[in-house]
Amino acid sequence: MAKLQKFHASHINIQTRLPGERLAQLSKAVGDDLGNKVINVRFEGAQPGCTLFSVRGWGDMAEYLTFQMQIADSRYGSTGKSYIERYKTSQQTYFFIPVSPREMRGYGMYKAFIVRLGHAVRAEDPEAHVVIIERPGVQR
Repeated sequence: MAKLQKFHASHINIQTRLPGERLAQLSKAVGDDLGNKVINVRFEGAQPGCTLFSVRGWGDMAEYLTFQMQIADSRYGSTGKSYIERYKTSQQTYFFIPVSPREMRGYGMYKAFIVRLGHAVRAEDPEAHVVIIERPGVQR
């Protein structure tokens, strides 16, 4: 098995008084608003308890990363957690010798998604508990 990229476990944890349905709507709205001409987040659908997304580039032709937002109703509202399912990496080389660390393609757009989702949840529920973890042991 290939070595995992250092940001493979990046995620957001949310505990909010908002119902699960509203949290799913917010995640879709944030995903729909992200993107530019080269790279964007695409909503891939929803299943009971989760919303599915991909980060795509070059006119939606190339898929760089897929992730999902797991959502569950709780006694006082709902909880949510994102996680990366699949990703592609790239690495600069010089005469076939790696000269830079492996980069996760599309990670910047995924990070923008989780940060904006945290802001959107806090805008509707200022008491929400939102934690973004980019690498294990490093919280934001």
